[in-house]
Amino acid sequence: MSYSDIIYFDNAATTFPKPQSVVMSVLDCMENYCGNPGRGSHYYAMKASEKVFEAREEISELFGGKAENTVFTLNTTYALNFAIKGIMSRGDHMLLSNMEHNSTLRPAATLKKTENAEYDVFTAYQKGKVLSEKEIIGNIMSKLRRNTKMLVCIHSSNICSYTLPIAAIGSFCRRHGIIFAVDAAQSAGHVDIDMARDNI
Repeated sequence: MSYSDIIYFDNAATTFPKPQSVVMSVLDCMENYCGNPGRGSHYYAMKASEKVFEAREEISELFGGKAENTVFTLNTTYALNFAIKGIMSRGDHMLLSNMEHNSTLRPAATLKKTENAEYDVFTAYQKGKVLSEKEIIGNIMSKLRRNTKMLVCIHSSNICSYTLPIAAIGSFCRRHGIIFAVDAAQSAGHVDIDMARDNI
C-alpha cells in the first residue's frame, strides 16, 4: 500500500508519514553518531549531546523560552504529569479550565487524594458560547485562593476548536504570583506561542 492509497487521521497518536527531513535526520544519527547524550565523553556521545542541545535551542527559539530550561519528555501527558506533580505540594491549590484533558485532570485528582492538594475548575467555555477574555479572567478570579500556586489550561481544544486567550491568562497569573502551565498539544506549531510574552 502506498501513501497515496490512504487517508490518515491518527495524527493525535503519531504523525504519518514522517517528513523526509525527519527520516534523513534519524538515519544520519543511526549511521554517524548514535551515542548516548550525557553518558560519555567520546565522540559519539558528545555529538549526540550537541544535537540535543541544538534541538533545545531551536525549540526554545520557536516558543520564546530558554534552551537551558527546555526539557524533552516522552509525550504531552508525561510532561503535564511531570510539571503538575513536581510543582504542587501538600496544601497547595491549583486552577484548571473546564476544557482540560485527562492528562491534566488525573494528576490533579491524584494529588487531591494523596497530598491534600486542592483544585478548582473555572469556566472558560460554555456550550454554544465563546467567553470573552474579561469573562474568563472574572471566572478565574472567582476561584482564586490565597494558596493558589498554579494554573493549568489548554491552549486550543481538540473538541470544540476554541483557543483560550493565554496571553491574558498569563498576565493575570504573573500579577498574582501564580505559576502558569499551558497544554499546547493541539496548538504548538500552528498558533503563535511566546513563553516570555505570555508569562508561561
